[in-house]
Amino acid sequence: MLQRVTPATLAALGLPMQADAAGFRGAMRQFAGSVCVLTAEGDAGPTGCVASSVSSFSAEPPVLALSLAQRSSTAQALRTGRALGISLLAPEDEAVAQRFSGFTGVSGAARFEGADWLRLEPGARVLSGALAGLGCEVQELLPRHGQVLVLARVHTIAPRAGQIAPLLYWHGAYRRLHQGGDA
Repeated sequence: MLQRVTPATLAALGLPMQADAAGFRGAMRQFAGSVCVLTAEGDAGPTGCVASSVSSFSAEPPVLALSLAQRSSTAQALRTGRALGISLLAPEDEAVAQRFSGFTGVSGAARFEGADWLRLEPGARVLSGALAGLGCEVQELLPRHGQVLVLARVHTIAPRAGQIAPLLYWHGAYRRLHQGGDA
């Protein structure tokens, strides 16, 4: 049965009828996402960030979609350099995620220290032990609402052997996926 909820009912429950920034952020915290490190090289040198919003856009050709803050160093680097590296992290890569998160005070080339990197075509850096490393070329940057939507064509893939659960980000913290046995 479908029940229509009135604004008065929502107000009585303490729930907003219209989406606002705080409500939207709260709702988005409920989405669990795989943690990726994005890397780029621009005029200021190598940089990168953490993202949990990378998604498949097209299989033929292979294209990914993601968003970045317009003012981020990674978005700025992608305006001049078109190569984008995407590393899907495993739980043991949480320290790499912390360095690239921006909350530790480490920035620029210093974020790459302490880990091994591969360079994939078209010139993108990916973490050598990532569950999957993707060498991409940016096809389009679409600025909207203080963000930039990035469409990136995947040129090369460096997969890690085996079935290992990814590092997740949910409700403001890194999490590990607990895999159960067969049902």
